[in-house]
Amino acid sequence: MNWKVESEFKYAGYKCIVIMVAMGHRCGYVGIPKDHPLYGLDYSDKSNCLKSLDVKDMSIENASVGQLLAGLSGEYNEEYITPEMYFSVHGGITYAGGSSSKYPIKSDLWWFGFDCAHSGDGKDLELALEYGLIDNNHYNSITSVERTFPTYDKVKSLEYCIGECKNLAEQLSKIN
Repeated sequence: MNWKVESEFKYAGYKCIVIMVAMGHRCGYVGIPKDHPLYGLDYSDKSNCLKSLDVKDMSIENASVGQLLAGLSGEYNEEYITPEMYFSVHGGITYAGGSSSKYPIKSDLWWFGFDCAHSGDGKDLELALEYGLIDNNHYNSITSVERTFPTYDKVKSLEYCIGECKNLAEQLSKIN
């Protein structure tokens, strides 16, 4: 196992999971049931139920990475909306999968997720070591490089990731 479930809870009617991965970053996921209109969609698939998005009135603070990129590139149009463009969550939607997968947990849900491994996101290697996700040799080799070339990136806390899962669950609950 290359990850550890740190939190598992329900919010807005959906199962939410926060995990720590071996690289020392957290990832968050929200599972949707088979009757949800986005069930089975990849995060880059177009969806008719996401057509009502209007990026013209969105501010940078509340727009997703995909919305910003679509707006900047001029590629935004009603036929091009995908989950990665629609949902606003830390770093954007970076995962979609489920039912046949045990990642992030074994279930019959379809998961949309985000990760905290973007520019400015730090690693919590001490916690990854404590959880047994990496061994001492791996820990020492990574931390020696980071001591030589520090980045000062900020580790996203468990509480932060729980909040982002709730944010995503709330957005998913509004899709008809």
